Amino acid sequence: MRISLKDMSVRSKLAILTVGLLLGLLIVGGNNFRSNQAIGNFTKEITDVRLTSILDTVEITRFVWEIRSQTLSIVVDPSPESVQPREARIQDLEGRINAAIQHAIATAKTDEEKQAIQEFERTWQAYNDGRRQVIASAKSGFL
Repeated sequence: MRISLKDMSVRSKLAILTVGLLLGLLIVGGNNFRSNQAIGNFTKEITDVRLTSILDTVEITRFVWEIRSQTLSIVVDPSPESVQPREARIQDLEGRINAAIQHAIATAKTDEEKQAIQEFERTWQAYNDGRRQVIASAKSGFL
């Protein structure tokens, strides 16, 4: 026995069409749901991991530039009343930079990223050694 659409009532045809449309909507909706989940997971990774390291880098850069500015201010005006608050600010910024570096190392996703941060840390320490010598020379009146 063969069933033909010609032999079906309008009500049966509409019921089959409705069921087909509902199944199609479920399939499309399921695919969209999975796609949205994948996009959400990717966005979460960007926000939680990648954006954090970018913000760490921006913060470190801002602190380094402020330390440089404070150091230049000490060189220009090495009087004790000018130097003390600037050195205190530099010390605070150094602590923040070191904390940000440690956080960046701890949250690095790849070995290459971790090595780059560690290389920056070594360069940062060398810069600090030179900066401290400049400040000491400025305070002693040598500059």
